[in-house]
Amino acid sequence: MVTFPSSSCLQRLTLCLVLLAFGVGAAENNSVSNITQNSAKSGTQSDRRTEKVALSTERPAIMLDGVINGYQTIDYLVDGHAGQILTISFQSSNLASYFNVIEPNAEFATFNSAMLGNSYTNKLSVNGGYTIRVYMMRNAAARNEKASYRLNLSLIE
Repeated sequence: MVTFPSSSCLQRLTLCLVLLAFGVGAAENNSVSNITQNSAKSGTQSDRRTEKVALSTERPAIMLDGVINGYQTIDYLVDGHAGQILTISFQSSNLASYFNVIEPNAEFATFNSAMLGNSYTNKLSVNGGYTIRVYMMRNAAARNEKASYRLNLSLIE
């Protein structure tokens, strides 16, 4: 009898294959340690920024506008509970800018918009801080390109 891998396993496998096809290591723009790697390449820790986003039943949605330049990376931290639905949409002036979703205590992104598109909707599986990481692909970052973006977030029961 043949068994097939789960959809999350297939997504991870597809992500690795695509990243390898583009000559990017599996950790590039996906792992929690990537912020440090990008900062080291650009020569400054100031390229890393973290912002806490407070969503609640009284304020279930927010629109965030921002700008990243070169190797800058912005992590938006959202506290979520298992069973809630997190929805994200992303628009950017630069086609080389994307976002990842990283679950609490995860070592890699569970969603990568470079592969899966600029919209995300998912029922959260665990309680804790979810990271929405906005970044630019290495080729554009190395050219010190700029990206203005809008990130729409909602978290509902």
